[in-house]
Amino acid sequence: MAGDPTPLASLSVTHVYYDPQDPISLFCAYLALLPQALCVVYATLIWSTREVEIGLTFAGQLACEALNFALKRLIKEERPAAMHGKGYGMPSSHAQFVAFWSVSLGLFLLVRHKPSKAVDSRAPSSAHTPWYTGWLRWGLETPIARAFRLRDLVVEEDPCQSGWEKWEERRVTSDLGKPKTN
Repeated sequence: MAGDPTPLASLSVTHVYYDPQDPISLFCAYLALLPQALCVVYATLIWSTREVEIGLTFAGQLACEALNFALKRLIKEERPAAMHGKGYGMPSSHAQFVAFWSVSLGLFLLVRHKPSKAVDSRAPSSAHTPWYTGWLRWGLETPIARAFRLRDLVVEEDPCQSGWEKWEERRVTSDLGKPKTN
């Protein structure tokens, strides 16, 4: 291994230049890592909730990245002279990634999410407005979706509320809800 003449290459997922004397520049360099952080969030939410809506949003995010890849090769705008990165600079994949995420989240909150007005946690509430049609129901019944246990509960329940209700039920029926005696 020590005498191996094979040159090594650098895996550069992101290579951000910043002015080390400027704290705002450093902050912006960390913000440039936001797309990677959002991918981790997507993967975590998909794995933990199995919600198809999150998976579809992530698929849209990846399609947006593919479109960005094609646009860069179509436009062929060089990076600024001060930047020494590979590839083309326009359109900005960071800006496009975050814009897609922002618009998706904004539309979900404005159009789909309807906050519960019920104060009592036992009262039924509709936290989301359904908009998917039969094709999603059909897709969720396919063997692969069943194997991965995909679901679409985001249109029927508020995940925070349902988790709280399950916890309260368990707390009351177990020793957690009883006062301790010494």
